[in-house]
Formats: sequence, C-alpha cells, structure tokens
Amino acid sequence: KGYVHRKGRIILVKLDTEPINTTVIQVYMPTSSYHDTEVEEIYEEIQELLNQTKADENVILMGDWNAIVGQGEEFPYVGPHGLGDRNERGNRLIEFCAKNNFVITNTWFKHHPRRKYTWKSPGDKFRSQIDYIIVKERYRNQIKDSRSYGSPDIVSDHNMVLAKGTIKLKRLKKKVVKKWDMKILKQNSKRKNYEIKTAECEFTATESVNNNWNKIKNTIIKAADEEMMRDKLTPRKEWITTEILDLIEERRSLKNDTTEDGISKYKALKNKINRESRTAKEVYLEEKCKNINKYIEENKLESAYALAKDFFDTKKMRCSTIEDENGKLLFDSEKITQRWQKYLETLYDGDRTYADDEILENESYIEEDAPEILRSEFDAALNKLKDKKAPGIDDISAELIKNAGKGTKDCLYQLTCQIYEEGNITEDFTRCKICIIPKKTGTTKCSEHRTLSLLSHASKILTNIIIRRIESKIECTLSDDQFGFRKCRGTRDAILCLRILLEKRLKRNKNTYIAFIDLEKAFDKVEWKTLFNILKEIGIKRKDRRLIWNLYKNESAVYECNENVAEARIRQGVRQGCCLSAMLFNCYIQRALEEMRVEMIEWPGITVHGTKIDMIRYADDIALTADSEEELKVALEKMNSILNTKYNMKINKGKTKTMVISRQETKMEIVPTREC
Repeated sequence: KGYVHRKGRIILVKLDTEPINTTVIQVYMPTSSYHDTEVEEIYEEIQELLNQTKADENVILMGDWNAIVGQGEEFPYVGPHGLGDRNERGNRLIEFCAKNNFVITNTWFKHHPRRKYTWKSPGDKFRSQIDYIIVKERYRNQIKDSRSYGSPDIVSDHNMVLAKGTIKLKRLKKKVVKKWDMKILKQNSKRKNYEIKTAECEFTATESVNNNWNKIKNTIIKAADEEMMRDKLTPRKEWITTEILDLIEERRSLKNDTTEDGISKYKALKNKINRESRTAKEVYLEEKCKNINKYIEENKLESAYALAKDFFDTKKMRCSTIEDENGKLLFDSEKITQRWQKYLETLYDGDRTYADDEILENESYIEEDAPEILRSEFDAALNKLKDKKAPGIDDISAELIKNAGKGTKDCLYQLTCQIYEEGNITEDFTRCKICIIPKKTGTTKCSEHRTLSLLSHASKILTNIIIRRIESKIECTLSDDQFGFRKCRGTRDAILCLRILLEKRLKRNKNTYIAFIDLEKAFDKVEWKTLFNILKEIGIKRKDRRLIWNLYKNESAVYECNENVAEARIRQGVRQGCCLSAMLFNCYIQRALEEMRVEMIEWPGITVHGTKIDMIRYADDIALTADSEEELKVALEKMNSILNTKYNMKINKGKTKTMVISRQETKMEIVPTREC
C-alpha cells in the first residue's frame, strides 16, 4: 500500500492483508561504536512511526537491533530461549517492547543454539543473537516458528532470521495502462498504416466542440491501438555467467564446513567468484559503452541516452505515503488522493467571486481586425509540437497528431477554428494531469513536492497560434532588463551584463549593493483579474482574451493514485506547461515593477554612462541594485509592500540574499523587515 524511510536506517512498508492491514518496519540500529544518543534518536523515530499506525493494526518490527536480550524470561516480552548474556542495549530493547506491548518472537521457540545465533564476530571468536523479529503481543499467535538459518550463502557475518506465520494477502487488481510505442512510427510500413487508418474522420460544424473533439480523439486512439501497441518486454541481459553461478553453488556447499580445509576452500572460491564477476561485468559494461558510442556516432541520441540511463541506474527512492494537515501519515490511496486534492485547491485558491463581465467587458463589437485562423497558422503550430513529451489527460502524444492522416488533421483544423470563433473550450483542453515529484528524497510533506502538469498536445496547437498573434504587443511592454523567455536573450546575457556593470563600478572604486530576490511560488500566485486587465490595457484583442480566459476559468488539475481520481479546481496562477504562461507572467510582473518605480520618488539604481540600471531580471528571479545599503533596504520594503497588497505575491525571506561588491571588506545583511 505504501512505504516511507527515515534516517537511512528505518523503512516502513504497509501491506494490504486480511482481515486487517500489516505494517512491517525494518530497522538497522547503530553499532556499539556509536554514542547512545544516536541509538535513542532511532528509537524515537520508530516510536513516531508506531504512533502513526492504528491501534488494531498488525505491526511487525525486524532487523539488526545490535542488542543482546540474552537468556532469562521477561514475560510476555522475552521468552526463555534467548542466547547469551543481556547487555545495556538489550535492556533498552526490552524497555521499548514493554512500553509498546511487543514480543520478541525468536526468544520463544526452543531450538539448538546454532539455530539461535544471528551474528558471528570477526574470526568467529564468539556468536551472538542481535537480530530479532518482534510482533505485537495481541498477534503473537500468528507466529508459528522463528529462528535463524545459517545455510543461505549471502557472504555476510549475519545469519538470516525467518519467522513462519499466518498472514493472508489481499488479491489486488492492477490497473492496465495502455502504452503505445512511438518508435513504431519510424517504420515506414507502420506509419503508412497508421496514416491510412486516420485518413478519414468525421466533423460536424453544428455539433459542440466536445463532440467533435471526441470523434477526432477516438479515431486517433483506435488507430494507435491497432498499430502501435508495445510488445512484451524482453528480459534484460545480465552480465553474470553460468560459470559464475556454478562457482556460487559450489561455495554454498562449503559454507557450513568448519574444518580448516573447508574454510580455506570457501575463501578461495569466494575470491575466485569476485575475480570472475569483475571480469564478466567489465566485459558486459565495455560492450554497453561501445553501443553507446555507436549510437552517438550515428546521431541516435535517444537510444544512447536510454542505454546510459540504464548504465548509471539513477532511479531515486520515492515515498508512496503522504502526511495530512496534522502530520499523520496516510497510506490508503483514497485518503492520499483526497489529501492531494485539498492541497492543490489550497495552493491555487484565488479570488473567483467576480463574473465574466468583469474580465471580458460586455460589449457589442465587430472585430474585423481579428481574422479567422489560417491553415498556414495551424500547420506551423502543429509542426512546432515537440516529440517525446508526455501526453495530457487525453493520452494522445504529439507524434500521433503529427503523423495522423489528412482527414484527421483537417478535422482538427476545423475544430481549432470552431473553438476560436465560438470561444468554447473542450474539456480535455482545460484539464491537466498532475505528476508529483519530490524535491528531496524521502519527504512525506505535500509542500516539499513539485506539482508538474501535463496538458493536451492538441490544445498546444491553439495556444501556439494565440501566442504568435499577441507576442509583439506584449514584447513592446517589456523593459530591457527582462532576459527571461525572450528571443535572442538568456541567462548568459544577463550574467554578462551584470559582470560588465560590476567591473566598471570597481574601476571607479564604487560599492554596488545587490539583493537577489526570490518570489514565493510566483507563477502559481498570479491573480487573474489583474492579469486580464493588463492584457486589455496593452491592446490584446477581445477574441484572443476571451479564448485565454476560457482556458483559465475552467481549468482543473486531475490527480490519480491507483484507481482513485481527484479533481481540483484552479483559481489562480498561470497554466503550467502552457506556451502562453511565460509571456503572460512577464507582462504581469512588468506592471508590478513599473508601479513601484512610479510610487517611489527616488527609486534606487546605479548609473553607468548616463543610463540608470536598477535591476536585472530573468522572469521571477530579480537582482535589485543600489548605490547604498539604505537605498536597497527601502526598495526591498517598497517592493514587498506592493507585491503583497496588489499583486498577490510574497518575497521569500529565506531565499532572498544580499551582496555587496567592493574593493574593501564590507559586511551587509538586509532582508525585508515585514513578514513575507
């Protein structure tokens, strides 16, 4: 059902069992060389996880506890069949079991001492029982036997501990996910077949945009199902050889041979296996490297990257659980889905009390200068779609649209024209699929995840057309200090500009004070009413504004967890993944900064050759410059005030940093004094 890991020493796994769920917590306690405070920290973490479980839940603790509970019964927590003399760590483990009413199972079953010890000291000088399987006292009868096994050949100083019990797992039905192989389109015959099957498509001008879109979508999906289903995966080639497997089997037969000759043969075989394994792995990896180089030389970068990715195996461990508002861990997929729905609605919860007439003026108008969409515009926008990008809620990738037959493309063009003329948007174009990616490993907090939205590729054709029509008007409003998401500008230009500026100041022996400002979730906090008022003022045509507004006002985020689906309404922010978003944000933040310059009589900045430079920007990343520390402080206060009160944004106090560039050692520490 889910798992979570802590401190690199604890992992909790929730299993779907009958009649109640089972939670397994694997523990690796610090060795005796560590201080007791570190041991206590681990116990506190385990206790915190136990507090997250339900009272009637079946909990199993197991692992290397580095503690000897020894002989001597402590009913009901420790049985009479322990091994060795109890130590301080053993007393601490018994205390923990007593507090939580747990039973150490491998002390309750009578076995020969060789079936009790779990660890051998270096040189096999002595043997101890330090690995345990522990269960709740109320569920102790589920365990029928518990002991160690010395026979498994795991090349370790620990023996495997195994408990036999009666736990019934639920039968879970996996959701079948359709996967089309886009590489098939590179085969001429398959591509031709797909094109033929999508050559005919139905479109009715009198029907709604939803009905027409569904006809186009079904035509594409049906053809893809018939021609592009992914073949069954072939087993991955392993570097280990049959000769190595035979040597491992021979070594296993010598594991329990305690004679001098047996120990010597075992060590010799162990060394031989290591040598053979290294050689076999080197040959295997060299072959892989040759294939990667071959693909690079043939300009098959996708295949080269796939091999390199498999080569380095960079998969990160992700937690499948999440915390609720009170910090309690959630494992049930339905509750996890509801939690994400609530979080997304809170994150994008803007003011939506205004009516459409406040955004789009209720006027009778004839826009003769708002022409219909030309076929050349449609074709240019279609060809601009990028391949190898994840699809949106409709599961249709850009490759399927670009390689479709003439009939399907004609219908899609007519649909685009219908949407533009009527202003009505099909549901798939306004719904985005949410993918959750953790910002740091092991986090269980919603706020420490990135929410990536995947949009319909068909909707990107429409937005690409709109951006070509409004780009020039927005570009005229942007000042030269904005380097983000603009043609012929980028981060390198911004860095070069700042370096030249600082060099000239240093030559004149002048100090330069800079604040590197970070805006908290800037793109997600854009207030819609203000944004559309700005678009109207700069002369964006009503028909274009109507289309953008209808994309925004009906937008929703869809999150799936197993078979559970939640949909959250979005009420603020620019659309993530939309080509319009960067330009709309630039327009929005430009107006905010212009207002700051107007309101401050003496706006800070530094003058170079008669030109005043007050900031250098890349979208929401702002470097604010000033001649003095006081000027910079006043400017930060003013910026923080205006962004807070009028533009629904905050300066991130923790991430905003200041710097002084001077020939002399100068200390400075300025952050906005009011709460951000």
